[in-house]
Amino acid sequence: RCADMALYKVKRAGRGCVGHYSSEIATIFDTRRLAIEKVRRAAADSAIMPFYQPKFRLHDRSIYGFEALARIRNSDGRISGPSDFWPALGEATSARLIGQHIVTAITDDICYWLESGLDPGTISFNACEFTFQTPGFVEDLIARLDRMHIPHEMIEIEVTETVFWGEDSKSIGRSLDQLHDSGIRISLDDFGTGYASLTHLRDYPIDCIKIDQSFVAGLGSKAQHTTIVNAIVDLGHNLGMDVVAEGIETEGQLDFLKAVGCNGGQGFLFSRAVPAVEVRAFLVDERSIVRKAANLKP
Repeated sequence: RCADMALYKVKRAGRGCVGHYSSEIATIFDTRRLAIEKVRRAAADSAIMPFYQPKFRLHDRSIYGFEALARIRNSDGRISGPSDFWPALGEATSARLIGQHIVTAITDDICYWLESGLDPGTISFNACEFTFQTPGFVEDLIARLDRMHIPHEMIEIEVTETVFWGEDSKSIGRSLDQLHDSGIRISLDDFGTGYASLTHLRDYPIDCIKIDQSFVAGLGSKAQHTTIVNAIVDLGHNLGMDVVAEGIETEGQLDFLKAVGCNGGQGFLFSRAVPAVEVRAFLVDERSIVRKAANLKP
């Protein structure tokens, strides 16, 4: 068993590597096993749900959409964030279960909001490589939107650069083209934290770049971060893409991003992610976000 764990770990590090078993590997595997069990129980109990974090236009703080983030409701009513089940996202079945439940929930929520006369804007969700490897993912998503009369442009799929690292990158590229051609927006998440970022902007149908929060956190205190953020905004705009900053927590960060022309943002300065029942308050009275943000401590 220990040898199998060591072999599995070293295979994930790449070809031609050598590894040794250690007690830390056992801890990692136990954590991963518990996370997978948690996700599979939650899926069976229909306890996987989206929480929605508002996305704002920086120049006037008006809402233009939400990002759907996966949460799990535990049997005691407590809500688990991704830190409680993050290791399961690296396992194909668990990642697909989360993706399926999130897509079902957000399309149901969009229908409810539209029928209530509310416009939630663009709803985005993250799709990993396992999502794209699910047979019929693209066709099923498009068919569901059509069946529920949801305009395709109301959906945005966020991908990180890791989806392009594997052997399925060409297949994923074709899927992104099909989604984009149907009117669904494509966003490149956590931009700048992977590798070959510029080739991804060149080779794939990207509508929006999301600046990783690690760069936003250093604005004003680290010259390199300030230069990088400025360069990303210029690059995105010159390529005809929107640029959205993640993890905005201070007025100083907001002021800098506005000054360099960043289009949108999200973060604790505006709001944490909230359950679907609280989204209505944002849509009915957008001014409520200003009041919430004033009383919110990151």
